[in-house]
Amino acid sequence: MRFLSPKNHSLLDYSLSGAMIMFPLLLNLGTQSQAALWLSIIAGIFHAAYSAATDYPCGVSPVISYRAHLLIDAGMSMLLMSAPCVFGFPMVATVYYFVIGGLGLLLATVSRPIEEGECLDCVARP
Repeated sequence: MRFLSPKNHSLLDYSLSGAMIMFPLLLNLGTQSQAALWLSIIAGIFHAAYSAATDYPCGVSPVISYRAHLLIDAGMSMLLMSAPCVFGFPMVATVYYFVIGGLGLLLATVSRPIEEGECLDCVARP
């Protein structure tokens, strides 16, 4: 069932980006694994960048289609969930990556496509 509007998806995207940058620092993942810390920070920055480049509400420079954005979300989420297995992260980092990846995959799954004629503006664009 796809019920999450593109506008709400765009707002949650930026929240998730901030969480991927801040939570590893708050959880002190760097003391357990530098790879766990930096992978999340880099993924959060990348997520914010492609969110800003998406043609949807709150997108800054519409270069990527919303459909492509959802595919990138799903792929990135699966990569994040596989990272603990690939890099052998400790338990706290493993749980963190499963939660963040699961949230991203859930958001991509429940987001509905943009309907024809739907207003895409979160804020007025010049």
